[in-house]
Amino acid sequence: MVAVALVNPYQHYRQAQVATVSRAKLVMMLYDGAISFLRQALAAGNAGQDREMRRLLGRAQDIVFELWATLDLEAGEVAENLFRLYQYINGRLAAAVTARETAPLEEVAALLSGLREAWQELEQSNAAEQGNKMALERSGTLG
Repeated sequence: MVAVALVNPYQHYRQAQVATVSRAKLVMMLYDGAISFLRQALAAGNAGQDREMRRLLGRAQDIVFELWATLDLEAGEVAENLFRLYQYINGRLAAAVTARETAPLEEVAALLSGLREAWQELEQSNAAEQGNKMALERSGTLG
């Protein structure tokens, strides 16, 4: 008998989506995930669901660790600043777990939202630049 693996169509779609997006969009997706987990953790904390809050914080921390681990510190000052910021964020998330406080979660969600906006602006700027370059190539100005 041959075993057939069931493929979740949504999971397959998400994997394909992740495999084909730009680096900036991937980083934004990670920020979105972390922010979502933080908001859910806030709701759980406010509802007195400490176990669920810790679980969701763990998911957010996993994303921050991934962002942190993939930094190229040879890239310069921006990467170094992000490294320090991710260290700070990790400390705030750890404090939230230890003290069972929600204020650090709100602070971290705001920081990640600001970073996400910066990446979105970078992506839009790059897309506009690429569009201008393609228009110039079509017009024969570049080439």
